[in-house]
Amino acid sequence: MFSNKKSHKYIEKMKDGTIKQLNPFTGDEILTIPGRSNRPINKGKVEIKDIEQKEVEDYCAFCSKNYIMTPPEKSRIVFKNNKYKEYHNLKATELNNSVAEFRRIPNLFEIISYDYWVKNYNYKIPKHLKTIKEEYIANKEGFEHVINIVDGKLKMSGLSQSEIAKTSDKKKLGLANGFFAGSHELIIGKRHFIENGKTTLDKSSSGELNETNHFHYVDFTIKAMKDIYDNNRHVKFVSVFQNWLAPAGASFDHLHKQLVAIDSFGLKNKKRAEVLRKKPNIFNEILSYAIDENLIIAENNTAIAHVAFGYLEPTICVTSKSKNKHPWLLSNKELKDFSDLLHA
Repeated sequence: MFSNKKSHKYIEKMKDGTIKQLNPFTGDEILTIPGRSNRPINKGKVEIKDIEQKEVEDYCAFCSKNYIMTPPEKSRIVFKNNKYKEYHNLKATELNNSVAEFRRIPNLFEIISYDYWVKNYNYKIPKHLKTIKEEYIANKEGFEHVINIVDGKLKMSGLSQSEIAKTSDKKKLGLANGFFAGSHELIIGKRHFIENGKTTLDKSSSGELNETNHFHYVDFTIKAMKDIYDNNRHVKFVSVFQNWLAPAGASFDHLHKQLVAIDSFGLKNKKRAEVLRKKPNIFNEILSYAIDENLIIAENNTAIAHVAFGYLEPTICVTSKSKNKHPWLLSNKELKDFSDLLHA
C-alpha cells in the first residue's frame, strides 16, 4: 500500500538556485550549481607539441606572468635568500614585485558559491575581510583589477558587451564579494612546465617539487583550510583535492589544489563516523590488517602509507600517526613526515 507521506526531499532547490538531489538508495547527494558550467572547460584532448622555454611563464591564467588575470590574491609564499616567506593580501600594484612559489586565490567559478552561504545561511562578510576588500579597491589599480575580473566572468556567463557595460560598478563590486569572503579557493604552484621541459607532456607536477617545497605546499594548503573554517561558521567540512589535469576536468593544466567548503559532512564521512562510534579502534585495526597482509608501502616516524582496500581503483592511503585530530595542529615534524610520504 502506497503512502503520500513525504519523508525526504529527494530534489530540493535552495534559495540561491542550487539544486540538491538525493539518491534514495545510496544516499549520495548531487549538487547542480548555478553558473558553474560557465567556467572554462578543458576538453581533455592531449596534444603533444614542442614548447618555448620562458623565464617567466605565460602559458595560462595561473602562470607567473599573469597574476592580474586571476581574482585578488589572498596570500603567497616566496623563496628568497634561502628562506620561505609568506605575504598576505598584496595590493594589485604589488603582485609582480616577487615570484610566488605558491599562491592562494579564490576560485572564479565556485562549486559552493558566496551567494549560497548568503541566501541559505544569511552569511555576512566578517569585518576583517570587508576591510581587506575596501583597502584593495581603494586604489585605481585594485579597483580596475576587480572590475575586469567581474567583467570577464559576466562575459563567460553569457552577457553581451552592452549588458556588461550597463551593469553598474556598485553591482559589480557586490558580485566581487566572493573574491574576498568566498569558501572555494585554489593553491597554485609556480611552474606550468618543468624546468628545461621540451614538450607539452613536461608539465610540472607535485612529484617534481623537492621535499621542502612540497612541505610548504601542503602546509600552505592546511593554513587556507583553517582560514575557511574560521571565516565561515556555517562550514561543516572542507574538501581538499588535486584534480589539476584535463582528464579530471581541470580548467588549466597547471598544478593546483582546490579547497571547497561544504555545509554537510557528506555521506562517506557520516558512514565513517557511524563505524567509529561502534569501533573506536577501527583505524588501528585497518593498519594492523595492512601490516599483517604485507600491504605497507612506506613508513616514517609519524606517518604511514599502505595499499588501501575497498576502492574501485588502485588506491594508496597515507595516514598521520599523530594524536592531534586536526591537520593544523600537527607539529612541523609530523606534517613533514606526512608530506614526505604523500610526495613519495
